[in-house]
Amino acid sequence: MCGILCCYKCQCIDNKRLLNRGPDHQSSFTTSSNVKLAAYILHVQGHSKQPVAREKKIMLFNGQIFTFDKELYSSDTEGLFNSLVNFGVLKSVEETQGPNAVIFYDEHTDELWFWRDYFGRRSLLIAHEGDGFILCSVGDSERQWHEVPAGGVFCLKGGGNNGKSYHVTCHAYQGRRDTCADFASQLFKSVSIAQDCISSPVTPLNTTLTCDIPLQWVDTSDTFLHLLSESVRKRAQCCGKPLPFSLDTISDYCSRHCESTSSSPCNPHQNMTPSGARLGVLFSGGIDCTVLAALLHRFVPLTEPIDLLNVSFGNFDSTPDRMSALASLSDLQQSCADRKWNLIKVNVSRDELQTSRKKYISDLLYPHNTVLDDSIGCALWFAARGVGHCTRADVGCTARADAGADPTDEWMFSTARLLFSGIGADELLGGYSRHRGAWQNG
Repeated sequence: MCGILCCYKCQCIDNKRLLNRGPDHQSSFTTSSNVKLAAYILHVQGHSKQPVAREKKIMLFNGQIFTFDKELYSSDTEGLFNSLVNFGVLKSVEETQGPNAVIFYDEHTDELWFWRDYFGRRSLLIAHEGDGFILCSVGDSERQWHEVPAGGVFCLKGGGNNGKSYHVTCHAYQGRRDTCADFASQLFKSVSIAQDCISSPVTPLNTTLTCDIPLQWVDTSDTFLHLLSESVRKRAQCCGKPLPFSLDTISDYCSRHCESTSSSPCNPHQNMTPSGARLGVLFSGGIDCTVLAALLHRFVPLTEPIDLLNVSFGNFDSTPDRMSALASLSDLQQSCADRKWNLIKVNVSRDELQTSRKKYISDLLYPHNTVLDDSIGCALWFAARGVGHCTRADVGCTARADAGADPTDEWMFSTARLLFSGIGADELLGGYSRHRGAWQNG
């Protein structure tokens, strides 16, 4: 996940957290109209550089686009920028699919466009700074940040050289006009809502049911599996090489690990095994992530391992998620016996959780701060760190229920460049205990 930053007619900030989001490339561009755009890139596919600038049009992009012909463009970044320049913002947004957050500045018209995709799958925040505004992928505790809603496309235009008055035009996604208006009215005094809406990529929900099941519903489960499989395939096949593994990487991890826990951390001279995987799954052992792992098995060459990252707080191997992960791993090993599965057990002490939450995670979650946000955010943060224990076996890395931090375990560093998460799929896949009970009871 890349980091993007735009300082619009104000003094720019030094957001150090952006560096962690883009280890492969960092660059910035400043216009004659006092607009600075900076990019911190993590290459998932290709080796594009940002900001992209041509004909006084500049773009920052964080995400993936699945609708471009890969033979025509070397990267999603190139394809999206060409579309914006040649066809305009609104038409480009309607015709692109994929998780993304975009900032696009037209120096000719002094218009700053910014938006997130319909489902809000990439972060983008905005805050006042002096007489201007800052747009950024991740906030800090020094400013009052507002999350840009996944409600439409916003066009900000300055009101003169003093930069003290602005007008924003909201081009709402279909059905989200109120979301756009509420957000814009909080930040800007001059707001207008475009009459035409951007078409929604979502089929309207059927709110009525008849006694007779329509014939086209009979194959719904097959259609759903096909769509989910295609979604996994597109993401798996666009991912580049595994992350590089070096002593510097491990030294950096160890230094941060020492700061956040009093337990004995690994040291860079201790044996640390790279996983060798390009792809990983955030693996609680639930039906959602297990289905994702099984689908990945279809599209990843058998010569490549797949990382399964499981986080446990406090009691380690006695937690429900650890036990369900071990059970689901056994199922995967039986059904996909020719795959090397790396179950990486990320054990987090309560002291380390509290320290990391205060020092890193709360800022990364801001402005979200509910108990659920914290719970999910902490699990994602520790899993994405990608370092844990793993017990060697004949087929990949497995784990015993009584292993925990067993001295026979070795440290493993996940080299996965792309992590899959099944958040939200329980409802679709019947993953709750009541569903299992209904199935067992007929």
